[in-house]
Amino acid sequence: MPSQVSSALLRAAVALNVISFVGHTKLGFDELFPALKPLGPNNKNSFALKMGWLEVNFTFLTMAILCLKWANTGITDGYEKAVLNCIAVGQAYFGWRYMSMGMYAPMIALWATPGLAVASQFV
Repeated sequence: MPSQVSSALLRAAVALNVISFVGHTKLGFDELFPALKPLGPNNKNSFALKMGWLEVNFTFLTMAILCLKWANTGITDGYEKAVLNCIAVGQAYFGWRYMSMGMYAPMIALWATPGLAVASQFV
């Protein structure tokens, strides 16, 4: 069982991942997808960008589900630690890339949420 602090950190990560899922989906439909319309409905690059954008949404949702599980059970084995570390390393890289372009809003989703989950392992 995780400590109360660990569980609280993981529940905060759940909330931020759900917010990120909703916000990222909304941003896609409100801004990104309309900007791609001039390319036409059969443009493969536009299609791939939309699919990739939506796939990322489900990373946020999957992370929320895992953090909710871990808030109740703890991260119990090497496989779960590997999943968390893969997500954390990937999100750290993507966050760094966004930051290098002067885009700071994604940092909450990309650094804070996996950071909370990783920090939960040390308390």
